Amino acid sequence: MDWFDYFDDKEAARRLDSEPFTLVDVTVIPEEDILKHGMIAWLELVQKLVRVRDMMDIAPYLIRLDKRFPLNDDLFKSLVYYLFQEGETASRPLFFEALSSTTQRENVMTIAEELRKEGLEEGLKQGIQQGIQQGKEEGLKQATLTIAKKLMADGESPEKIQKYTGLPVEDIARLFH
Repeated sequence: MDWFDYFDDKEAARRLDSEPFTLVDVTVIPEEDILKHGMIAWLELVQKLVRVRDMMDIAPYLIRLDKRFPLNDDLFKSLVYYLFQEGETASRPLFFEALSSTTQRENVMTIAEELRKEGLEEGLKQGIQQGIQQGKEEGLKQATLTIAKKLMADGESPEKIQKYTGLPVEDIARLFH
């Protein structure tokens, strides 16, 4: 039941657990310095820039990192999905075009296609929901107009028809002409 049992060197783990960790603020480290940090530069750079800049500004750094410290497919995909979840860009297609010059071109194109499909599906779903809502509203309006016409045929006044149907005065006036 002791989590230190999971470490080969329990004493080293206890020392690490009992000493304060040094925190590093990557937001104050220049990008050029971060690029010298090896594989961890991917994480540092993305964490520094993902929320403060357009992702297109990050792309040249990612391309340079890819040439020096290429990521495996899974890590690269995770990084790109994270960028699209947390970051912003004026043009996703341009961002994907920029990243397609990396060693991960095939993965970039696959991710772009997946995001495009998700966007189409979401747009279609929203369009259908909007269409259903418009249909309900139009149906309700037509039913209300039908009731108003029946009230008019029964000789009710425009004021009374408005009171019972809630129709605008202009719509009722058109029924009388």
